[in-house]
Amino acid sequence: MTLPSHADDRRARRDRTILSVVVGGFLLFAIVLMSISVSTNANEAKAKAALDASFKTVHIHQSEFRTLFGRFATWPELSQRGVEIGPRQTVRESNADASHWFISLRDQGTGLICDRTGELFDEDSKERASICRPAR
Repeated sequence: MTLPSHADDRRARRDRTILSVVVGGFLLFAIVLMSISVSTNANEAKAKAALDASFKTVHIHQSEFRTLFGRFATWPELSQRGVEIGPRQTVRESNADASHWFISLRDQGTGLICDRTGELFDEDSKERASICRPAR
């Protein structure tokens, strides 16, 4: 039976140090990725809530416009009447006819894009959910 040498002790300590650094680095990397994901999800949830508020506003004004003119309004018509969307939002697409309207909004901060439609017989702004996706 031989006793461990001084060199064996140093090698074992070095191996434990290397292993500790690798495991610590991996854990730090995992924590950073998780915090980025949580932050992104929180920002997208706030953006979706703001977009939903804009859709509610559009729905209300579309109902009023339809009552007055017998058809739904295009976005330029709503905009001319003073309807506004959130400050970080832009209108990507929109269209309207006598019985339907469609609008697609983009949140500038997150790039989240949400689309919403409305129909003649919708009683409430919650009747239809918006469909959202990240910008590509």
